[in-house]
Amino acid sequence: MLLSILATFNSQAQDEKLISKVLTKLNLKPKDVNMELIQTKVLPYAKEKTVLVIPKYETNQDDVEFYVYDAYIVIADNQSGQILNKYFEKSKWTSDAIRLDGFTIDTGLYKLSDKVRAFGVRVSYTGSSRVNPYGTTDLSLYIPTKNGLKQIADEIKVENYSGEWDGNCNGEFQREEITIDIDNQKTNGFYNLILRNKITDTIATPKGDDCDEKISTSNKTKKLKYNGKTYE
Repeated sequence: MLLSILATFNSQAQDEKLISKVLTKLNLKPKDVNMELIQTKVLPYAKEKTVLVIPKYETNQDDVEFYVYDAYIVIADNQSGQILNKYFEKSKWTSDAIRLDGFTIDTGLYKLSDKVRAFGVRVSYTGSSRVNPYGTTDLSLYIPTKNGLKQIADEIKVENYSGEWDGNCNGEFQREEITIDIDNQKTNGFYNLILRNKITDTIATPKGDDCDEKISTSNKTKKLKYNGKTYE
């Protein structure tokens, strides 16, 4: 137990040092970014490198809880903090009534060709309405290039939840859960992506003192192909 706590503490300390080094190299100060949302993850296939997702404030309006973030996504050397690859996009993320909850760095098996492996950044959002619940998670994919990082898939929906109800029982809800498989066929040099969508629909109605739920599921499959610039 103690060893586990120490390992976690050391890992957090290393992350903080690396984040500080990378911010310095990007000419950013802690006040320029949302420090709570920064994410880091060591690449499992290149353990000397770490991916960092850094949301830089473009606007910061505390009175209306409205935020626009510029995106910095970088691969850095673990020890020196040297930026090896960088992707920047202005005004990429917005947090307002649909709140940006956080990021997850996805280092799954996105092997798009014999020599190219991508990593993903998942972005999760949650709505603020109690009677119209809403949540969604999008996935964007990136590959290292000589000049930086290239975004090759933008905001693939991998989870979605929505509904409308009266606050007590009566209502309808839908959840979509999408998994991504790599096809064995290529388009323009990269394997196609197979999106498998499990859709769960729930209808809730009052029945006496109880709330009766009818649940149905369906499945859809879709392929995304690389057009030479991005998957579509």
